[in-house]
Amino acid sequence: MTGDGATTTTTTTTTAPAREPSRGGVSSKPAPGAPPNRAPPFDNKRLAAWEKQREAWTAAGRAGGLMTEARRRDRDRRPVLSADATYDDLLTSSRPFSAPVPLPEMVEFLQEVWDEEGLYD
Repeated sequence: MTGDGATTTTTTTTTAPAREPSRGGVSSKPAPGAPPNRAPPFDNKRLAAWEKQREAWTAAGRAGGLMTEARRRDRDRRPVLSADATYDDLLTSSRPFSAPVPLPEMVEFLQEVWDEEGLYD
């Protein structure tokens, strides 16, 4: 109060710091001094299982397992295509082959035909 009978009122206004929208009670900022919040690394269990299975398959091939036996059988197999077969014979016939033609045999046949025709230079 002052001596002249008038009263003076002093109002102090404090403003609270702006708050971020609520995120379900989870703070997006770590507490001071707390370690940063890092998500654990993703563990892809199916990829790990695939890599393990692939290693078993390729190891079998390196160790003389199933893969090399299959290759040996393919190498020793008689050709399905006759030696005198021509490209036209294969294209004009509607008969199925007597047995499945292995891809390497068909590729070799086509390379020879295209080479003879000058298409494979």
